Amino acid sequence: MSFTEAEYFLNTVIFAVFFSLISTEFMAGSSLILRYRETVDEIKKFIVPIWEVTGTFFVFYVVNVEGLAPAIIPDVASIYIIAILAVIIVYSFRNASIIFAEFVWKGKRFNERTLYTTYAGITLFLGLILLIVYGSIVDGRGVDLANSTFSFYRFLAYLPDIGFMAGTAIIYFGHSFIFYRGTGKNETIIDVGKKQLQSSTGIIPVLLTIAGIAINVASFAFVFSSRLSSIILLPVGITVAIPVLGMFRKTGNIVRNKVVYLALMSIAVAGIERAILPYLFDFKLNVTTYFANQAMQNAMFIFTIIGGITVLAFLSYYFKIYFSGSRGPAEVS
Repeated sequence: MSFTEAEYFLNTVIFAVFFSLISTEFMAGSSLILRYRETVDEIKKFIVPIWEVTGTFFVFYVVNVEGLAPAIIPDVASIYIIAILAVIIVYSFRNASIIFAEFVWKGKRFNERTLYTTYAGITLFLGLILLIVYGSIVDGRGVDLANSTFSFYRFLAYLPDIGFMAGTAIIYFGHSFIFYRGTGKNETIIDVGKKQLQSSTGIIPVLLTIAGIAINVASFAFVFSSRLSSIILLPVGITVAIPVLGMFRKTGNIVRNKVVYLALMSIAVAGIERAILPYLFDFKLNVTTYFANQAMQNAMFIFTIIGGITVLAFLSYYFKIYFSGSRGPAEVS
């Protein structure tokens, strides 16, 4: 394996880990809105120490892409300039909402639920923007490569893209019952307006995940026909296996472990990447044609190893905090 191939592989891994980390916040957002009382304590314990680690992984990924294929950055930045600005603004509000909820306004101007519900709404809106960008990068809908522009309307007017976003949201809401089990009771309470729906936690995540995957598979099949690699079966299998295993006591304890879940979903996301890459924008662009020269690739491989070790050290420290039961060094009683 050459340094270029190794760097390409590492870039895939970095994105997979980043997406798995940010997805824990999307699951937290839906849980805080629909299952607040049951999950809020577990979510705060997990999110408060990790929120900046997620941002660090994102920066690490962007820097790695710039080193791997620097020529593609200006084109992508031009196409998604509005989306990039929106992400920066929304991400800043997301960070501020956590700070205000945990350290500034907590117990003063607003109650905790209001603040964390605000965080949830902002996080889900951020997730919507990211899914629009990722979806359009994959199928090219709404993207004008010749003029380096992107039309949100053209993307959202395409039904399979709506299916992709809806399916992904349903999958992660289903997985939220696994990742944020909450009180651990046999019955889960879902807030729907003034009503409360009680259902078995065992079957809900399975049904939601299967429904989400069915929508996603139909959407991908419509867009790509037979052009996708068979490796796509790997992420599908992992995604379904997690809630199925969660139905049983012994295997459920394993897949509910935060490290195990993130590892499994990172493999699933990497599988989706490998099924699509190196082609982007509905197979119109081959990303390998933008790769830097060999000397740059060799240097980036070394820096990626160093950066990866550093970021993983931060992540390991976070999990040490999480498993110790603390909500971080800055916790105020």
